[in-house]
Amino acid sequence: MEEKLKLLLITFLFLSSLVVIAELGVFEIRFGASDNYLSSLSLYYDGGLFFEEKRMKEGIIELSPYVLENSIFVDSPSLEYFTLNKRSELERNVGEIITVYVGEREFKGKLKRVQGGKLYLETNEGILVVTPFYYIIPKTGGERSLEIRLPKEENVRIYYISRGITWKARHLILIPNEEKLIITSFGEVENKEEKDFEGKLTLISANLDYYTVYFGVPQIERSFEGVSVKDVSKRKIKFEFENVFIPKKSKRTFKLSEGEVNYEIINLIEESIYSSLKGKAYSYLEFISPINLAEGEVFVYKEGLEAKSYLRGIVKGEKASINIGENEFIEYESNYRVIETSPLRKVEKTLKIKNFGEEERVRVEINLPSQQWEVLGSSENYKEEGNSLIYEFSLKEGEEKEINLLVGITENKG
Repeated sequence: MEEKLKLLLITFLFLSSLVVIAELGVFEIRFGASDNYLSSLSLYYDGGLFFEEKRMKEGIIELSPYVLENSIFVDSPSLEYFTLNKRSELERNVGEIITVYVGEREFKGKLKRVQGGKLYLETNEGILVVTPFYYIIPKTGGERSLEIRLPKEENVRIYYISRGITWKARHLILIPNEEKLIITSFGEVENKEEKDFEGKLTLISANLDYYTVYFGVPQIERSFEGVSVKDVSKRKIKFEFENVFIPKKSKRTFKLSEGEVNYEIINLIEESIYSSLKGKAYSYLEFISPINLAEGEVFVYKEGLEAKSYLRGIVKGEKASINIGENEFIEYESNYRVIETSPLRKVEKTLKIKNFGEEERVRVEINLPSQQWEVLGSSENYKEEGNSLIYEFSLKEGEEKEINLLVGITENKG
């Protein structure tokens, strides 16, 4: 019972540092939402692809300063006309006090008019007409709207990308005992826009695709599912929600998923064949993920906050490895020497590891150069992974282990 209360307290403290939590699919729907209006948002870490479907004949849709102009696409069977209307920064600031620079001279006054590249300023000396080299205005951003016209009323689909709404993932790991951990995944959405969002929301663990951002939304890729992304893993980790309402200028937090799994703590020593160092091992929390984990921050709790780390995207069933900090009880010292250079470079490596604490699992990774190499001798069993040799063993309290390695390296990879 005491253990459960502790876990509940830790969860409460973690969630209190976020914003209001909403379970999957449980969201307030805006009162009076029209039946002829549909909206969805595929949200990436650095912005979102909006899809809106409206029944209309003609109208003007206001766009926020965060919308990327190249991304706007309007689709309708009989679209007659659409255009992007915008007022320049200067026109928007008529009536404001601005500072204008012409060469090395500075002028300050109330902006009365903008015409033909010239500015009309009201100053203490009267009206001044200048062609500025550059200027400083009290506000930034422009006012933009999308004007659409059709011969008859019908459904119009509008796509655009906005940087005004973003999200990030956070993961809470609770370790109640020496065997299992509980991991809970959250997504925090920030809406910086001046308007509410209502509709279907898809959170995608990736950044927006470069070509989509700078060359518009390709017709072949537009869909409720979002646009293609250049995710390093070539896989999309995504979470879908129906009937979402996110007020303007607000944050909402979603509980994405939760799972329980066995874990292991491995103490890693990472070395190069050509290094002579003294140091301490780093502890890693390792487990086979029971859920999809988006890239984001990780908070590990045991007695209290044990570690704060970062996690790359992990698909369910893959191995997760989280750095939880230096292990002050496992120390090592390494040395190397080149004992022969021709016809084969021979490198001798010695690594001494000692454990001053309780029994721990240790993994040693010795990285080798990209040239062709071969192991000529090793005092301990190892396995090869790419250009690395991996040693794994347990060290009891006060125990010391010495690894002696001899490697032959050629000049070029065969």
